[in-house]
Amino acid sequence: MHRRRGPALTLTLLAVLAGCGRPDGASAPGERPLRISFEDRADPAAFTREGLGTRDGPEGSAGLWVAVTGLARPERALVENPATRRKVVVALFAASGGGPPIRLSNEAADALAITVAAEVRITALRRAPQIATTKGRFF
Repeated sequence: MHRRRGPALTLTLLAVLAGCGRPDGASAPGERPLRISFEDRADPAAFTREGLGTRDGPEGSAGLWVAVTGLARPERALVENPATRRKVVVALFAASGGGPPIRLSNEAADALAITVAAEVRITALRRAPQIATTKGRFF
């Protein structure tokens, strides 16, 4: 019988990290012995595309999104308008056939200062954990 080790491994890791504070086990007032945050990082190996981005129609769906042809699965992405150097983080979806190769939501187009169409650069984003301790190391 195959046993799941995920919960047990997670609890073990948390117990180990809990011991990574000060040697006497106390923390200074306001001090956090361990801080975990997540940072978005561009991942061109996952997905990247450059081309003419066309604004969605006046009755388009709300939100920050971009639809592109040939996308294998939905992604989070950074879209840049090189002409204005404006950037926006969007949900990236596969476009159904028949429309423009890159279709921008009206909100995304506004954020990029695109009135009708413009060249854009799209790059998939990945969340990377950032772990910091009070002394910059675990032990």
